[in-house]
Amino acid sequence: MKKAEFELKVNEKLVELGFDLNKKETGQVTDSVFQVAYDLVSQGEEVPLGTLGKLTTSERAARKGRNPQTGEEIDIAASVVPKFKPSKSLKDTLKSK
Repeated sequence: MKKAEFELKVNEKLVELGFDLNKKETGQVTDSVFQVAYDLVSQGEEVPLGTLGKLTTSERAARKGRNPQTGEEIDIAASVVPKFKPSKSLKDTLKSK
């Protein structure tokens, strides 16, 4: 699904709920929501996404790895990565399909 298609679905849902937003305003709303989520996750906050799940961060420890081309052992630095944890209802819905 492309961003424009996603925004159209969001717009349809908002109209269904009684909001009167045009496509441009809906795009601004969705961009704002994603920017706030980005900012919070960047600061290490947990971001709830309703029935979808939540965004968090996870720390990866430093470890040894291998260069697949040469086989040479390399050091992989510790890092912080984004993580998505789906909600139980989403997992159950997908499991039943």
